[in-house]
Amino acid sequence: RTIEGSDTPRACALMLRACSLFDDGEEEAQLRHSADTFGAAVALLLRAGCRSETAALLRRQVLVYARLRRTHDVARSELSAVIINLAAGEYEQASIGCTKAEARPDGFAGTDEADLARRLLAAFAAQDADGLAAAVSDGTLAAVDNTVALLARDLTLASARVPAAYLAPPARRPAAAGSGAASGGGCLASSAAAHASEQPVGTGDFGEMAPEDELEDDDLT
Repeated sequence: RTIEGSDTPRACALMLRACSLFDDGEEEAQLRHSADTFGAAVALLLRAGCRSETAALLRRQVLVYARLRRTHDVARSELSAVIINLAAGEYEQASIGCTKAEARPDGFAGTDEADLARRLLAAFAAQDADGLAAAVSDGTLAAVDNTVALLARDLTLASARVPAAYLAPPARRPAAAGSGAASGGGCLASSAAAHASEQPVGTGDFGEMAPEDELEDDDLT
């Protein structure tokens, strides 16, 4: 926090370096302590407006969760990455990330989180404002952090421009659909301030273990 107040880019770089210590880790005790480090880094990057970097970091954290067999944390982290990519105006990255995650046998495919991620992507591809509104009202968003849930609820079809190759055929789009320019989400790009919400729907803790993933020591042997 001290460094963040005086030199945010340096603080982000230091946190990313700390997270890299877990990239190739195999010791269970070490990996179990990674959640706090990743959680702090994700929160810092989001505060700094580094949405692209945040999504990439979450996907790195997923690989750690997979080694710990924390399947529900895998699922909610992948959904969070998709939401953050969309908020950053990066539809293609969101779609590619979701497809790769579904292809891995680590706990994302077939989950409610995967279904919601697909619904979000499909709404953008079809330029379906009603479909997007329904998706961001889904109770599955309770699985993700408050900050990410708020980003999801602020999504509009203008949040991310969909490349032509990903657009649904005209016959599958609503008759009155609009599209808009994306706002961009890297550290150097400006981003819209998150709107306040009276009833946040997320968990409020990036590092918190999902109750379903709480394991006894014997479960990892």
